[in-house]
Amino acid sequence: MLQSALKNPARVYVFMGVLAAIGIWCGFNLPISLYPQTSKPVVQMQVSYAGLSSQEFIRKYGATIEYQLENIKNTGLPMESVKGNYRATNATYTVTYDWGVPFGQALKEVQAVAASAKGQMPREAADSIQVWQWNENAGFLAISFYSHRHSLNDLYNILDPLLGPGLKNIPDAEEANLWNPEAQEVGVRLLPEKMALYGLLPGQIYRSIDRALPSLTGGEVRLGQKSANFQIPTPLTGGTALENHVLEIDGQRRVHLKDVAEVTVGRSEDKSRGFKTDGKESLILFANPKSGANVKRMAEDVIALVNAHKKDFPAGVEFRVLVDPSEFIRGSVENLLKDILLAAAPTVLARFLFIGNFRTVVTVALEIPLSMVIAFIVMKATGMNLNLISLGGLALAAGMNVDASVVVLENIFRHQTTWNRQNGRGQTAAERFQLILGAVSEVSAAIFVSTATSLVVFIPLALTTDLTNAILGDLAKAVIYSHGVSAFVAVFLVPCIRMSLMKYSTGSTGSAPLEKPLQKLEKAYIALVDRGLGKPRLKVLLCVVPLLVAGFLGAWVIPHPPKEIVGTPDTDWIYISARAPQSSTPRQMENILQEVESRALKLERERVSYTFVQMQGKTNGSVMLRLKDKKDMTSTVSRLQKLLTNTPEIFFFVDAWNPAELPLPTMNHLEVKLTGKDS
Repeated sequence: MLQSALKNPARVYVFMGVLAAIGIWCGFNLPISLYPQTSKPVVQMQVSYAGLSSQEFIRKYGATIEYQLENIKNTGLPMESVKGNYRATNATYTVTYDWGVPFGQALKEVQAVAASAKGQMPREAADSIQVWQWNENAGFLAISFYSHRHSLNDLYNILDPLLGPGLKNIPDAEEANLWNPEAQEVGVRLLPEKMALYGLLPGQIYRSIDRALPSLTGGEVRLGQKSANFQIPTPLTGGTALENHVLEIDGQRRVHLKDVAEVTVGRSEDKSRGFKTDGKESLILFANPKSGANVKRMAEDVIALVNAHKKDFPAGVEFRVLVDPSEFIRGSVENLLKDILLAAAPTVLARFLFIGNFRTVVTVALEIPLSMVIAFIVMKATGMNLNLISLGGLALAAGMNVDASVVVLENIFRHQTTWNRQNGRGQTAAERFQLILGAVSEVSAAIFVSTATSLVVFIPLALTTDLTNAILGDLAKAVIYSHGVSAFVAVFLVPCIRMSLMKYSTGSTGSAPLEKPLQKLEKAYIALVDRGLGKPRLKVLLCVVPLLVAGFLGAWVIPHPPKEIVGTPDTDWIYISARAPQSSTPRQMENILQEVESRALKLERERVSYTFVQMQGKTNGSVMLRLKDKKDMTSTVSRLQKLLTNTPEIFFFVDAWNPAELPLPTMNHLEVKLTGKDS
């Protein structure tokens, strides 16, 4: 095969070029996420009782649904648990699969059970069934909007018409919404005795209202380069309109909604969730990607949409990008490019210093990007995606990929130098062919064996399961694919390029800048070895000293570096969680969070860029500080931990937080439970 390649190098160039083009296409079409999709899929199904009690629902339908969900494992999808939670008006079933189950397949199996259940239930219950899933590893985008001039409702009414239509058309987003904590709620409480009088069922009323809610598209009008969309809004624009909504009975009789239900409009006084950015009440734009979608593209599309409409925001409206997954992926890609440069540049420089022919040595550097690009083909074929773990594997392989090419080129140069010294002239085409064929044949077997030896370390990691595979699986596969390809590039492409370059050489390999110093070093080394072998005491000393150094390093240096199961990336976010079990109202919890924010800023104002406060209920909330410099993280966290000490009323948790950190199951090393009648 090598002989055929050297006879027809143009075919090798075309073949490698086609592979490179396919690899580039695969690279641009690989799904992009923060982390590998390998995790525990969790799928939930919710269904309304439709007038039944919880016990009646369990007896008629619930037990059957749980049995069908349990039977999913018989389809070959391993599962950890199925849990049913039966509340006052609806039931939620949570299906947790084992590690490694594909998200799409996990969702389809639960959707199949839901479809089967719909055929057995009354229309009202069947129409209420919802199925959804989530993936902690996919990442999410969060942007806060705030203003000191506008209330949250006014701000929402300004921004939603601008951003809402575009958010619905983000192709990679499963959900992208602007959420208003002050949103008005419309409640419809059905009156059973009135419904019975008119012969109406809850499902009929629900479907009638649902059909009336959507607005109608009126088309698009263009004038020159400008265009405008027109919509016919829904007639149900307020409580009065909803009360007067007409319900049809048997297609003949009509009755107003207010005759069979009570309609209420307003905000719940029990406001349990809210957000503040730099102390200002905020709206939150939250977007999460579809399973297997490109989270980087999703984040960039949403941010581009916001920036495109920024000019239309009234004065005083500000926004902050709180979490941007594309930022971490771009950073990882930039680090990968730096690693390629760091691997290629010193290699080219070193080979130039030792060989002296810069044009030839550049051949070595070609192996790094080419091996990675071709590896994208294998990653695409095996269902991998680009994420922080797989990009880390490619970066790890970058420095390893030049080894084989260096060996091949070095042996070709050695043969060429020997030939020139013996014959005093350059080679003919036939002689060049035999010279390169002989040089590569000598080392090709050793290259494949040494490459395989390197990959043996990573193969077990690629074959692991569960948590280990989630952390290291994609890294190992990326190294195997990239480094494995590099051996074939070195053995087949590098010799062909060298053979083509030798056509234009003068026959001399040139003088390397370090050739004379290396010759002197070689002579000194040989003299030292000869002298050491002739003196027994010196020979023993040369053996004992390295052992003593190794023992010292093993006993004193190696054990002391900090150790952790998974390294945590640098971050500029500090997370302060506050839990107040005795807080009785959301307002009381809001005051607690405001006090925590004030105390933290009083201590660290100079180091903090801005804050973000989230109230998660009447007893829980968090304060997040974004630092101006990541280097202040350790000292700032330490000071805040000393400032915010636990009391019987409030429990604090202070630590660094990184949205790009791989979410892992919580593993308690020590857990203590205290019980008693008093505190």
